[in-house]
Amino acid sequence: MMEAYRKEAIDFGKEPLGVLGFRYVSEPGQTGLAGAIAKGEQSVEYRKPKPDMQAIRYTALLAFPDEDQSRRTASALDSLLDALQGKLKSIPAWLPLEVYLQFPSEIDSALQIDLWMESWRLRALPAARVEMLPADVGLMALDSWLDHRGGPGLEKIVLIAAVQMHKDTPDNSAEAAVALLLGWPPALERHGLKPVAMLHRPAQSATDTGEDGITLATTWGDTDPAAIDHLWLSGLSPRNKAHVSLLAARSGLAALQRPGVYDVDFALGHAGVAASWLAVTLAIEYAIQMKAAQMIACGEHALQFAVVRS
Repeated sequence: MMEAYRKEAIDFGKEPLGVLGFRYVSEPGQTGLAGAIAKGEQSVEYRKPKPDMQAIRYTALLAFPDEDQSRRTASALDSLLDALQGKLKSIPAWLPLEVYLQFPSEIDSALQIDLWMESWRLRALPAARVEMLPADVGLMALDSWLDHRGGPGLEKIVLIAAVQMHKDTPDNSAEAAVALLLGWPPALERHGLKPVAMLHRPAQSATDTGEDGITLATTWGDTDPAAIDHLWLSGLSPRNKAHVSLLAARSGLAALQRPGVYDVDFALGHAGVAASWLAVTLAIEYAIQMKAAQMIACGEHALQFAVVRS
């Protein structure tokens, strides 16, 4: 009885989300970044944010040169909407659509929502409910969605858009804008919407315990650690990065042997609130390119892991 219940729970946990679309904006561009990072290329460099400042290591979104942080954020969001509006307009009107926006805590979220809604209206996009994701919430925002066993809580489309801009540029930082358009695969299939990849349920583990988030994430991803050749690291403190390496070695993650470990912070700088979502989009891009499963590891405090498959 207990074994049957355990199998049912594991099978339920393996249900993924379908990726209908994705887009990132970074200093190197909007496509091909995953492959460049995998080849060892770096965009980050030492330079002066302002003429009278000391040189620091960072990347910035030079395509949005406005001095005002709110206007730069709105412009980045417009770029994401331009890229995904075709996908958004293909969503049937009867399928619920929710939008979750994520910005640094210093951003005026009410103003950004107003600007977002105006951009949404001008593009004649489908009706959607808009909410803010707290700045400290990462991949585990998807976990509660996948806990639903049916109904409108599960059968919906979700757009997540995260933007990290800096008023005062910190060292080892990156500016980035990221969007993910996700849905539950059975609902997508019923409505004729074809996903480009699958994002599996995330797993979380604390760095001060023996919990192995990698093993749990590969269970949810219906794969084996020995079959994952690609690991994307983003938004990790040095201590957490070391802990991820320990867990990866303990679980037998193949990416350590290939080598297939890609440090997004090292290549671009830390993308703040967008860091985890940037890692997801890069893993999606590379999963499609390589036709191979990818793992994401991110998180400033608790570690978060997820598997992406094409």
